[in-house]
Amino acid sequence: MRELTLQGANATNSQLQLDEIANEVNQLLEAMVVESNHQTNGRYIFSGTRTLQEAFTETRDANGNITAVTYNGNTEDINVAVADGIEITANMSGQEAFLNNIDTFQVLIDVRDDLLAGDYNSLEMTRLDELKTIREQLLRATAEIGAVQNRLDRTIANTEDFVVQLERVKSDSVDADYAETVINLNAASNAYQAGLNAAARTIQPSLLDYVR
Repeated sequence: MRELTLQGANATNSQLQLDEIANEVNQLLEAMVVESNHQTNGRYIFSGTRTLQEAFTETRDANGNITAVTYNGNTEDINVAVADGIEITANMSGQEAFLNNIDTFQVLIDVRDDLLAGDYNSLEMTRLDELKTIREQLLRATAEIGAVQNRLDRTIANTEDFVVQLERVKSDSVDADYAETVINLNAASNAYQAGLNAAARTIQPSLLDYVR
C-alpha cells in the first residue's frame, strides 16, 4: 500500500495512471477484508468471543466498491489454561489488530478515493503518515501474537519432557527387567525339570509290582 501510495503521489502521473493504481489499492482492500474475516475450525478468529459471527462487514456503493467496514465482534479475551492457575490469552480482537490507533480499512478506502480524485497533496501529506501508523499497529499486533506462540511452544516442549520423564518412572517401577526375567525363568524351568526327574525315579514301577 505504501509503495502504491508513493507512486500515486507523484504529480507527473496522469489520471488514467492514478485510476490503475486505485484499482490495485481496491484489490488490496478487498483482500484485507477477506483476511480480517479469516476462519479456523469454523470460527472467526478476530471476533473476540463472538467467534460464530463474522468479524467485519463491508458496505458497498452502487458500483460494488467498499465504502465502509464495520466491526461486529467484541474486545473480550479468550483465555486458555496452560498450567495450574496459569492462563494465556489465545485471541486478538479485530478492534486491536485493525482499528486500535487508526482504522486500517478507512485509510485504504481514503487512499483509493484520493487516487480516483487525483488528490496528490492528500496522498503525500496525509495518507503516507497514516500508512506508517498502520504498519506500526500491525507490527505490534504481530509481536504480541508471536510472544504468545513462543510461550505455547515452550509449554508444549515442557509438557512433552514431563511425559517422557513420567513414562521413564513408570517403566522403572512397573516394567520387568528382561535379563533378570529370563534368568529367573530358566532357573524355575530347571528346578521343575529336576523335580519331575526325581519324582519319576521315585515312583518308577518294577516287574515285582506287576507280579503282586
